[in-house]
This record gives sequence, C-alpha cells and structure tokens, in this order.
Amino acid sequence: MLILLAILVSGVAAMLFKARRLNPSMLAAVLGGFLGAYGAVASGEFFEPGSIDWVIRGGVYGICMGGLASLLLSPIGWIGIPAKPSS
Repeated sequence: MLILLAILVSGVAAMLFKARRLNPSMLAAVLGGFLGAYGAVASGEFFEPGSIDWVIRGGVYGICMGGLASLLLSPIGWIGIPAKPSS
C-alpha cells in the first residue's frame, strides 16, 4: 500500500509540473517514487521494523535508491520533447 501511494504521489507531482509547463520526466518521477518506497520498506529485513533505527536508516536507504533513479532518468525530461505536441 505504501509503495502504491508513493507511485501515485510522484505521478501527481509530475503532472502538476507538466501543468506549469516545466516538462518533467514522468518515468523518472514514478520510478524514483517506486524505488524509494520499495527501498525503505525492504530495509525492514536489515533493521527491526517499527524501530527508530529502521525509520532513519531505512529512510536514507530509500532516498538513496529513489534519488539515484530519478537523477539518472531525469535527463529524459530535458531533451526537449514538448508536453503537448503541436499539430
């Protein structure tokens, strides 16, 4: 459920950027949100789930995974593909 929520929030955030014509990469946003949430949840195997240690270290683990994926994929949004193709 948490991973689905992260995907939805990152997708909505990317659509809001598109509404302001900032042309983000939807793929980078959704994949980064997915990997970040998955990394934070999956870190429960390394740290005791529900502990402060899991919140801090698991959150950092998720941020590293999601941030790296978004950073590597974000140039897709910079290559100049228009948000709305002109006809």
